[in-house]
Amino acid sequence: MSFFEKFENGIENAVNSVFSKFGSNELKPVDLMTSLKNEIDTKAVTLPDGRVEIPNRFSVTLSSDSYDKVESWGAETFADELSDSLVNYATQQGFTLFGPINIRFQEDLEMGKAQFAIESEKVDQNGNMVKEKHSKTPENLIDEPEPTPPTITPTVVQPAAASVPATEVNPASFDFAASGSPQLVIDEQIFELSKPQMILGRDENADISINDKGISRRHLKFKIDGRKVIVSDMGSTNGLFVEGHHTPAALLQNGNVITIGRTKINFHQL
Repeated sequence: MSFFEKFENGIENAVNSVFSKFGSNELKPVDLMTSLKNEIDTKAVTLPDGRVEIPNRFSVTLSSDSYDKVESWGAETFADELSDSLVNYATQQGFTLFGPINIRFQEDLEMGKAQFAIESEKVDQNGNMVKEKHSKTPENLIDEPEPTPPTITPTVVQPAAASVPATEVNPASFDFAASGSPQLVIDEQIFELSKPQMILGRDENADISINDKGISRRHLKFKIDGRKVIVSDMGSTNGLFVEGHHTPAALLQNGNVITIGRTKINFHQL
C-alpha cells in the first residue's frame, strides 16, 4: 500500500506542498500517481525464481496546460517526488528494480485538459533496454518447495577504463596510510572498511548508514579478508550494481563504482 493510501506514514506530508500546487480543475497528482502504480502492476513480470521485476523508466505525456504547469513549478523536483513514492511502493510490494526509477514529462498539443498517458520500460544502470525473461503468469503459478540458496561466486568487475568518478573527491587525497583499510567514498564522505565484516544500509544501526529511500535497511555486506574485499547483496529490493552490472556479489577492484538506489559508492584500495 502506497503513501497515498496510508496517510500516517509521513511521506505524504513531505510532498503535500508539491501536490497543493495543482487546482481542482487541473491534473491531480494523486491520479497520476495511481496511474503510475497501475502501470507498474500491469507490466510486472514474475520470474521462475519468484522475483517480480517491474519497469523503472516512465514517459508521461501531458496536455499543454498540465505540461506548462509542471514546467513552471519545476518538472525535475516533481519527478523526483513521484520517483521516491514509486520506490516506496515497490519496496512495500517486494518488487525488484533494475536501477533507479526515472520519470520524464513530454507535451502533446492535441490532448484535452488534464489528460495524460504513460508508457514504461525496463532499463539497466546504463540506460539500455532490458530483455524480457521467461515469466510465470498468474495462471501457471504453482506452489513450489523453497529452493536451496545457491552458493554465490563473486564476480570480478574491472573498473571502466574511461569511467568518470561518481564524486569529485580526488583519490590522491585519501589517507590510506593512516590505517591501511580499504575505503568507500559516498557523497564526498570517506568510510573505512576497518572490520572483517560490515553492513551498509538505511538502518541507523548499520555499520554504514545511508539516507536513501532506494536502499534497503540492510542492503550490502562487505567481507574483508586481507587484500580481498567482497561485496554482496543481502536480498535487497533494488539490487547491487558494480560498474553498471547487476550482480549478487563481486570481488571489488580499486576504482570500482557501486550503485544502490540513487547512491553511487567509490571503492578505493592501495
